[in-house]
Amino acid sequence: MSDLIDLTRKIQRAVGEDDDGKFGPRTANAVWRALNKGLDIDPELSIKGVDGIDDRSLSVIQTLDPKAQSDFMRFLRLAKATAATLGCDYIFIGGNRTWEEQDALFAKGRTAPGEIVTKARGGYSMHNFGIAADAGVFIGGTYLDDGSTAQQELASKVHRAVSMNAAECGLEWGGNWKTIVDQPHYQIDMGGKTTAQLRKLYKEKGSVL
Repeated sequence: MSDLIDLTRKIQRAVGEDDDGKFGPRTANAVWRALNKGLDIDPELSIKGVDGIDDRSLSVIQTLDPKAQSDFMRFLRLAKATAATLGCDYIFIGGNRTWEEQDALFAKGRTAPGEIVTKARGGYSMHNFGIAADAGVFIGGTYLDDGSTAQQELASKVHRAVSMNAAECGLEWGGNWKTIVDQPHYQIDMGGKTTAQLRKLYKEKGSVL
């Protein structure tokens, strides 16, 4: 963690921000301005507008609960600015899943061929309520999370750096979990509500938000 804080401080000094070691919105905006220096755009508008979001991420966000989409859009703009300082891009690769799709994933490595990929049955994953998304780290078209050891180490570093923006956007980061660490995963912070409570809300209202 100290290496990550030191790197953040170097980035902050390079873009003229206070070097407190915390990568928040001020630093992200400063990085965005530095990246777009000399271009015919207003960087302050760019980070708040509709541009800067790749098509794949946008299609994922559009699968989420409408009330969750703005939080994920805001987070992704900050995440992309953060990832860019490490030479990478941050892209959402998975969003809402039906309960049937979740059950099919749960079956892998159990009653269906393949390796186990989840411990959650349908109705037990935040993806089933449209309030969670998974992200990937990319350089060009190369997906680092499933790459070589060095690529996976860089991806992990990017996930950790990007995660500093999550709480400010109302999101919970799977990398902070104690039992199953899931660095690519982000979900709306539901204040400790259980999956049983969320299932009840979802069945009654069609939304947990």
